[in-house]
Amino acid sequence: MKKLLGIVVLGLLWCNLVLSDDKKIKFKLDVNSSVGQKHLWIFYEDNTCGEEGYYAESCTWVEDGSKVIWNVNRGHYIVNANISFFGKVKGTWKSVSKNHPEGTIWGKKID
Repeated sequence: MKKLLGIVVLGLLWCNLVLSDDKKIKFKLDVNSSVGQKHLWIFYEDNTCGEEGYYAESCTWVEDGSKVIWNVNRGHYIVNANISFFGKVKGTWKSVSKNHPEGTIWGKKID
């Protein structure tokens, strides 16, 4: 009986490890936008991203040197930002919605 219980417990532990979806965070950006909003974006090593506390249908990002480009909700918002050596963030955002709003962002990188 003890052996059976041990096998069951080990099996459950193994299943928990296999099914866990722990994404590794690469970095975070704490930014403000020209429309008066504050955002904390989380960028994962698998090139997905998300805003802390909000659901983004789809968020992907690419990095090119000091430039980071992220695409939110299948292209509804596109954000281009430069990150300085000291972690300062400056960039622009644009929406492809009906009236095409756009603006600027600024903030800092959080490792």
